[in-house]
Amino acid sequence: MENNDELGQFEDGCEQMSKEATISRIKFSNMPCENFKYLFSLKTNIHPDISNDDDYYNYINFWLNYNICGQNSDYTISVNEFYSTLQKHDSNFDSEKKLECKLYNISNDIFENMCILYNLYSNYSNIFKNNSVVCAERNTCLGYSDNCYNEYRRGLIKCLNKNLKFCKALNDFKNMYIMNNRNISSNIFNYSDLRVLPRDEDVLYEIYGGLNDWRNIIILTFSILGPMIGIFLYFYKINKILIN
Repeated sequence: MENNDELGQFEDGCEQMSKEATISRIKFSNMPCENFKYLFSLKTNIHPDISNDDDYYNYINFWLNYNICGQNSDYTISVNEFYSTLQKHDSNFDSEKKLECKLYNISNDIFENMCILYNLYSNYSNIFKNNSVVCAERNTCLGYSDNCYNEYRRGLIKCLNKNLKFCKALNDFKNMYIMNNRNISSNIFNYSDLRVLPRDEDVLYEIYGGLNDWRNIIILTFSILGPMIGIFLYFYKINKILIN
């Protein structure tokens, strides 16, 4: 939500909260307290697009982590401390304590994965939304597309030889990026202008610096065939030889 006038109705307690010593040291994005209260209001007002309590509370928890922890690597507070401080200055906020057990600091590795996915969809939605091109200038659109490329590359590096839920979610984004909005165009930007996402082999090639060095060839081979080699070794029962 970007309309500051509309956010004004959620400002109770926010100014007082911002003066707290632990809160004042945090660098926030625009109006985080008001936005946080607005997000929570969507659920309490039974917004038609929100049906699953746990999923939505998980999103609120991530959003708060993103705006507190993700932008303050040098200093941070727990999301629970943010929540309790807000309640201290606005007793009407979440009076039923629905969020009390739903907020926690997400572990670093999981948080990084979630940030990658969040950044991917956020940048993509800055290009296309509701079957339209929404970025104002071609260079701006290209910048968002470049951001998608770079974030997807980060995700691929984390996914090499790993079968994780995150990797499936990354693949879901790739399919959406490739398949959606194919017929959408404007005088500013077209689907064909999207930067092609990197492939697994592109990332491997980049990481290991090409195949000119025989050591890189060995590393690349084991990166790709490692699981298969493991099966063959197991099949021939030479685990003890390998250990020795």
